[in-house]
Amino acid sequence: MSEPPTVSLQAALSSCIALLLSIIWLEFCSIALLARPLLRFIVRKDKDALERPEYSVSNPPNSRIESVRTRQSESLLEIEALMPSDVKAISPLLDRVIRLIEESRCVAGEEPAVELALREALNNAVVHGNRLDPGKLVQVYCRCELGKELSLIVRDQGTGFDPKGIPDPLALENLQAEHGRGILLMRSQMDEVSFERGGTEVHMHKTASVGATQQSAREPFNPSSGDIRGSSNSDTSKPLSPARTRARETC
Repeated sequence: MSEPPTVSLQAALSSCIALLLSIIWLEFCSIALLARPLLRFIVRKDKDALERPEYSVSNPPNSRIESVRTRQSESLLEIEALMPSDVKAISPLLDRVIRLIEESRCVAGEEPAVELALREALNNAVVHGNRLDPGKLVQVYCRCELGKELSLIVRDQGTGFDPKGIPDPLALENLQAEHGRGILLMRSQMDEVSFERGGTEVHMHKTASVGATQQSAREPFNPSSGDIRGSSNSDTSKPLSPARTRARETC
């Protein structure tokens, strides 16, 4: 006796479904085999990108340093740097410059004060000077004399300002003002602060303490970094002068 038609139909349908699933599985395996080299290539490229310094957490890609160059002798270190007008670029540059200053031991023990003042100067240059214009750069020049003094110049490419026009942030009527405290902060951390070239340059000076002078006399100057360079494709109109600052302005 033959099987009922319904049973044969179910068996044929099951066979078709099994065959279709097998075909789908084979197609999936084929695609996976073909895609495996591509996936390996993508993973390798991502890994290489994450390992590059400019893609680290402390130095994201949009905050790259244009260039940092150093010149050194037994008792002198000079640092010249360029950075874009991006607030995210401040910390990477600041970390590198402060590290070089610490290695030079020119103002040993005073590095936190220098760092605070330099951060404020860079922020002012980026935000108030260049007004976050991506087409403009901030220049930094640092001169470290072992055990003696440190001089800093930060230049922006903005229109400048009149330092004498900045109101006193300590005046009662200005206690709640949003501007003016940056200059006060820099003056509180450095021995001398002045503004040159119509306010587009801030000059800061710090003298080494007696203890730092005695320590530097015992220890030779041997920084680990001779010449650190980044990528630079931007031309600047005038190089920063290593000469001492001119007459100080008060504001």
